[in-house]
Amino acid sequence: MRPTSAVVSPAMRVLPTFFVAAVLSLATAGAAQATNAVVLVSGFTTSTPFSTSDPSCKGKEGDTWSVNVAPALKQANLTVFTAPEGEGAKAPAPCVGPGQKAPPASATIDTGGDVDTNGRALASFLAFLRDNYSVTTVQLVGHSDGGIWSRSAITQSSAYANGLTVQSLATLGTPHTGSFAADLIEALNGATCDFSNQIVEFVCNTFEDVLSVMSDELGPTAISELTNTYMTTWNPKQAIGSCAVTVIAGDHVNVPVIGSLLPYYYNRSDGVVGQASALAQGSTSLEFSPIPAPAFTTLVNGGTFDVVHSASLSFLSKNDLLNQAAITAVVLDAVRAGAKAAVPCNGGSALKVRPPDALAVPLRSAILVGKGTEERRGDILVARRSVKVTCGGRALTGGGTRTVHIIPLAECRGRVAAGGGRAVILRSDPQRRVNLRLSGSTLTVRMAGDPVASLTAQVRSGERWRTLKLDGKGRATLPRADAVTTVRVLCGPTRGAKLEWATATLAR
Repeated sequence: MRPTSAVVSPAMRVLPTFFVAAVLSLATAGAAQATNAVVLVSGFTTSTPFSTSDPSCKGKEGDTWSVNVAPALKQANLTVFTAPEGEGAKAPAPCVGPGQKAPPASATIDTGGDVDTNGRALASFLAFLRDNYSVTTVQLVGHSDGGIWSRSAITQSSAYANGLTVQSLATLGTPHTGSFAADLIEALNGATCDFSNQIVEFVCNTFEDVLSVMSDELGPTAISELTNTYMTTWNPKQAIGSCAVTVIAGDHVNVPVIGSLLPYYYNRSDGVVGQASALAQGSTSLEFSPIPAPAFTTLVNGGTFDVVHSASLSFLSKNDLLNQAAITAVVLDAVRAGAKAAVPCNGGSALKVRPPDALAVPLRSAILVGKGTEERRGDILVARRSVKVTCGGRALTGGGTRTVHIIPLAECRGRVAAGGGRAVILRSDPQRRVNLRLSGSTLTVRMAGDPVASLTAQVRSGERWRTLKLDGKGRATLPRADAVTTVRVLCGPTRGAKLEWATATLAR
């Protein structure tokens, strides 16, 4: 039987249309509101838009997350947001659904900016989600620096604590104890050549070719705040409570001649971050200085995978931390466990760890590689990737950046040679160390080991170095109460024309 037709007035025709639109609006709003959400935080020099789980944002989560991680989490019916990030705190245009709001500029992370400033921006972003998307619990997932900024945001939880808790943190290739790539640039005097001493000028110019490339790729803030000296002094100041922290590492890059050098701060690595650092494990530098682990109450080892740090190192391997289903499965498990966790992350319940009384930093010198330079334990070689480096005739490849080799030469047991370009060995002096102690605005500098002919202490002031006036006890007052202080100690040549130096970055 065919239904009878009815005459409908124009006014009545409007009602169903309006009613359907209202229902659709409510449905969209309902989908936008979620008490539990996953927040993805990318790392340094990335550009990531704010995006929601609205269907229109599929594939628009930014280069870091849209390939694998975000689609998998959304397919698991999780509400996913990407934190807005970009150089100079300028993120790409946001992706939001109908009626959804975009965050304010104050909630945008500067991917070339300071660690704690970015933590504050992320904390503001979480407060934005609480106020505009009814989010009450969050699982944070951070890649590279994104994991560090997440830890800082949790420490600064007062910005979002009224009505929202972070339940868990998962990190992929996060340099919890520092990045050896940043360590190298720090050791090379911060890639600046404004020295007055001609010998020092020669040393710096020797490295200028590779340093300029590395500085451009990492950025000045990442260089200073991703060093193991900075992280050693920053880690004890963080407070995230007893929530679970799941850590994931990559180890595709391996320098075979290092052999059993433990515990993997330099090797194996994902090309930028060593295995020990990514897994938040204590380790030692090549000079056997201790690199302490951060204090996590509940640390979950999510595993180590045969991958590189990110797509920027695809010339080493097509597999990276962000495009592998097996790694994303670990992240998904961590997120699901965090949603059920009874103990949230709590910035107000610090696990008190005493910062080190002093940092012992080895003195270093530079050696230009000839046809057959004898290697010593603790040497680190740096060169452009176009340069062919061999040890005892055996080809070497290492981590570093897209265009620069960083190769620790421990246990090379042979002569090092370079072909097709310039290579330099950074050599530590086992007989000399500089002990740096920072108390408030007072810096104390003391030598340990063999005496030196002269000693000059400098502190970075903007783009230049300022010489400190040391008293008879090696003490000086720092000029400003910056959160980050980079100190350089220059020691006059005592053996021929060799000049030695030490550099460290401290969290105040």
